[in-house]
Amino acid sequence: MELEKQLILSLKTLKCLNFELERITNNLSTLQEDGITGESYTYGQAGQLHKSFGSALKRQGYKKNDTMAILLTNSINYMVCLTGATGVGVIATTINPGYTASEVARQFKMSHAKCALTSSTHLPVVKEAISKLGKIDKC
Repeated sequence: MELEKQLILSLKTLKCLNFELERITNNLSTLQEDGITGESYTYGQAGQLHKSFGSALKRQGYKKNDTMAILLTNSINYMVCLTGATGVGVIATTINPGYTASEVARQFKMSHAKCALTSSTHLPVVKEAISKLGKIDKC
């Protein structure tokens, strides 16, 4: 009798897990939400965006084991870029947006970054870092 109760409980747990998986798969659950802007992505939307970003990197000629520097503040798109890059085998080196141009240049050099992903806010620092190095492979 005890084994039967455990089996029934296990079946109920599996049904709950299956229902949760269906909710996620069917885009009903929010994966992340930007607390400032209110913008949000469901699991399905984020998955599609990261695949699109990864495909765009491949079309631009990036390949497995190339390194991309990411210098962004926390935003809803940060994870899309990070997972999109790593999903196609591109190595992501994340850079603190508070770094100086010299610190950014050092990380570019140490990581062998081929490109940098940043926002218009941080572009002057990235450009200065690149000028200190002479170049990075692609940008």
